[in-house]
Amino acid sequence: MNYYDAVKNNWRAFGDVEAVAYADAAGEATGVKARQVEPDRSALAKVNGLAALSGSYATFVLWDATLTGKQPHAGGVITQTSGAQWTVQAVQAAQWNSQWRCQCIRHVM
Repeated sequence: MNYYDAVKNNWRAFGDVEAVAYADAAGEATGVKARQVEPDRSALAKVNGLAALSGSYATFVLWDATLTGKQPHAGGVITQTSGAQWTVQAVQAAQWNSQWRCQCIRHVM
């Protein structure tokens, strides 16, 4: 077993994981396991530190195994079950490529 296979379903260890939709120009994936966390300074630096309102930014950890072959990219949109939408601005692979850390800005409605 490789590292990816060992950790690809570790989202089950977190109580605050939700199912979201991820969409970009290539299509949509639903039921994607995601965890919303506070963005850190290095993540904000990836968007030039333009976070005027800290609540406008969040990092979403998406589990690769639930993306059904998609890979998140800047410009993609994450939609929570509440209807809140977030635009991906920067993406970084994590945990042996089993996770994607997506720095996002919230859509204003």
